[in-house]
Amino acid sequence: MPACTSVKFGVAEGDAGNVAYVQGNPVVRSKEKTTCFVSFSPEAFPAGQRGCLNVTLANTSKTPMNFGPENITVSCDGKALKSFTYEALKREIQQRAAAAAIAMGMAGAMQVAAASMPTTTTTYGSSYGYGNFAGTANPSMGYNPWNYSGNYNSYGSYSATSTTYNPAAMVSAQAAVNSNTLQQMNMITANRNASLADLESMLRTTTIPPGAAYGGNIIFKLPPTPGKTPKEILVTVRTPVDAHQIKVAYSKR
Repeated sequence: MPACTSVKFGVAEGDAGNVAYVQGNPVVRSKEKTTCFVSFSPEAFPAGQRGCLNVTLANTSKTPMNFGPENITVSCDGKALKSFTYEALKREIQQRAAAAAIAMGMAGAMQVAAASMPTTTTTYGSSYGYGNFAGTANPSMGYNPWNYSGNYNSYGSYSATSTTYNPAAMVSAQAAVNSNTLQQMNMITANRNASLADLESMLRTTTIPPGAAYGGNIIFKLPPTPGKTPKEILVTVRTPVDAHQIKVAYSKR
């Protein structure tokens, strides 16, 4: 699936008469003994993500009823789509944050260890010498003196290693690493808390008294990206007194 593909939700064909709008978002209504509403954002989003629909039930019956994710099935092409519960998504968020925190902690520890290492410097060099010499030899035993001369050269190389400890620099480096690690940890915590706060909008089992309404978001796995012809996502809501089927168009942007 191409990463650049965008998909969107829309009003299914033939449902225009059952649609109202709230701040630009369509709300599709089904009226039986109770009244069910399904709303969604019409804005496009990247394909491959999870889908989100808001389902609200108005209890117009005369008895209280429980309403939650167990009352709802989301399907496409006759196949039920996987739905994600509040509890499952909460575990996922917490596990993802914990894994990120562990990775950040390990990276910070490695950086602190690196900052604590002494600085080792190796120096390389070479030497070269040259010159000439001359003189006269005076042999004994009656031999005549003789002159001599010549030249010489020499070459050598060397290396030297020195280890430098700078406590002040190490403390400063460790402080910078610790500060950066703390900032990253705070970001991980903030992202986790924001994601957990978003979960509060999810539908959870609640008793609805007569004359009251309750709703929340349903998160589900999107079906394969549709082709040129839009698909229909079917939202089936069953209550103790009736059943609703609401269609949502699913298409490329």
